[in-house]
Amino acid sequence: MIPWNQQRPDPRLYYFAVPNAIFDDGINAVEYAIMAYLYSRVARKLDAPNLMTVMHNLSVSRNTLKKYVRRLVKRNWLIVQHRRFSFALAFSMKDTIHLSAAPRPRVGYFFPMPVAVFGLGLSAGELAVYGYLLSREDRESFECWPSSKTIGAALHMSKNTVLKYVHRLEEKGFIVTEPTQVRRRDGTKWNGNLKYHIRPIQSVVKAWNEKQAERAREESRLFRAMKIAAHRPGFTVSASIPKERR
Repeated sequence: MIPWNQQRPDPRLYYFAVPNAIFDDGINAVEYAIMAYLYSRVARKLDAPNLMTVMHNLSVSRNTLKKYVRRLVKRNWLIVQHRRFSFALAFSMKDTIHLSAAPRPRVGYFFPMPVAVFGLGLSAGELAVYGYLLSREDRESFECWPSSKTIGAALHMSKNTVLKYVHRLEEKGFIVTEPTQVRRRDGTKWNGNLKYHIRPIQSVVKAWNEKQAERAREESRLFRAMKIAAHRPGFTVSASIPKERR
């Protein structure tokens, strides 16, 4: 018989802990995405990644990644290592990065974030807004209602930018929003903050996989049509593959 503690999957394979304190002093969206990715690797006991690995997993440009890694190094949250030595600002894409004096998850002072979130086509801004909503989520109702102004202040974003990423997260099935109303003392009703419902990550992953499978079938069909068109003069192909919006 398999021992009971070996029957349960390790939760670190599916979720990792991010400290709530990461938002206390304000953090840029790309900085948050970098930190969250490193926390996910530490939780899974993986080796420290190099900058090239981080760039591919977060889908950011080389210059953007270097810019914000430098800022995190200055905040003493990261250490960039080249071979056996550490450099404050000079580094290459093959150098590895490690967490240093960054906020550490403590019992009761962290929120769980799904590991799968890095493979679902989210931009750094979408990751940051999603992470902030998870940090404010009620663990029983899976809801929260921070204002766009509050989210923007924590992530150094404007209100319109926050709403843009909220709309994209809702389009991709990560959240469902609901308008609310508040009644003032004089009896008038005003629009309140949006209520955010965090959808289960399993349903998001399932929808993403189905979408990718459909995309692969469409690409295969288009490839066959183009192959036929190459041998048949006058045969035209009108289908096209839609691009993922970043």
